[in-house]
Amino acid sequence: MHECMIERVVAVLVFAAVATGCETAEQVEFGEPSKVGRGFEQEEVETECVVNNACTVSFSNRIFAQILDAPLGGEEPSGGCGLPLCHNNGAGGLRIPQADAEESYFQLVGYQLAGGRAYIVPCHPELSHVMCNLKFADGVENPYVGDDAEFTGGCGSPMPKPDEDVEAEPLNRAQLEDIAEWIGCGAPLN
Repeated sequence: MHECMIERVVAVLVFAAVATGCETAEQVEFGEPSKVGRGFEQEEVETECVVNNACTVSFSNRIFAQILDAPLGGEEPSGGCGLPLCHNNGAGGLRIPQADAEESYFQLVGYQLAGGRAYIVPCHPELSHVMCNLKFADGVENPYVGDDAEFTGGCGSPMPKPDEDVEAEPLNRAQLEDIAEWIGCGAPLN
């Protein structure tokens, strides 16, 4: 009889805890609903995408070869993303292996930020965190990040991030336009 009473008390306490927990969870607000779970506001933007494999900007020849993996100090310096001190070793959780365009592509388009936010949103440079996370040369304005495209949590450290060991240069206007056009084409592996 004593065991039966204990089971009833436990059952009542568990029910009360569950009921209270559900009630409390519905009342707690965790911030602006339009900014929870995704960086840029996306309620107003249709995120469906038709990939254009005939895109004039090639991932392999322009994005990878001239920006991500290009040697530093050349005629068109790049961010040197695949350098051993940077993303070649997976800095920030993103790995961009040197001289491997295909693997770099899959790492880049599959990369997600905290909360599952996509780094690249095919067809939508204005929703792609990469556009917010790039460092551009003086005088280059980034039209993809502005008052109407607020990124929750900020943009992070602008890349390329030069220091005494990495002589990276900020990206130029042509590189900004190439990245935006490639994403606008659906971020194809071309």
